[in-house]
Amino acid sequence: TWLGPWDGIDFTGINSPQEVTTIIFCQSFMIYDTLSMLLQGSKEYLYQLHHVGVLIHMTMCLVAGRGGLSICLCALLGEMTNPVQNTWIIACALYDDNRASHRTRRLLALATLVELSIVRFLYIPFSLISVFTRSMLLSPSAEAAAAIPAAVRGLWCFIPVAVL
Repeated sequence: TWLGPWDGIDFTGINSPQEVTTIIFCQSFMIYDTLSMLLQGSKEYLYQLHHVGVLIHMTMCLVAGRGGLSICLCALLGEMTNPVQNTWIIACALYDDNRASHRTRRLLALATLVELSIVRFLYIPFSLISVFTRSMLLSPSAEAAAAIPAAVRGLWCFIPVAVL
């Protein structure tokens, strides 16, 4: 189901080469984006804090050598709303510059609001809390419980929801 349990999927398993590559790629973007915001004097402190939280989460998975699948799931769910959100931002810029259709802009704003409300604010936090808590805290594999301290597994459950 969308809320799990996802039997056979181990979110605490040993990182595959593809997961490591994905994490490093995502970290590179986060570092670039954070530095560019700092150099431009951005005052979006909450957004910068979001980047720091994501970097901490990804680094913990790389250092532990486990949990890469959880990062891939977070990246997929966290970024899946971007196409509609980016289209809305472009429509706003076009509206401000060229008087693009006010109706199109309002429609995209509504689509963005619905998408963000359902995906980012409801489904992702509750599903991640449910699935990650079960797989990392309540019933982790014996191998994961021995290899990853409980505090780190607890942070893996909390950070993805906090950065949203």
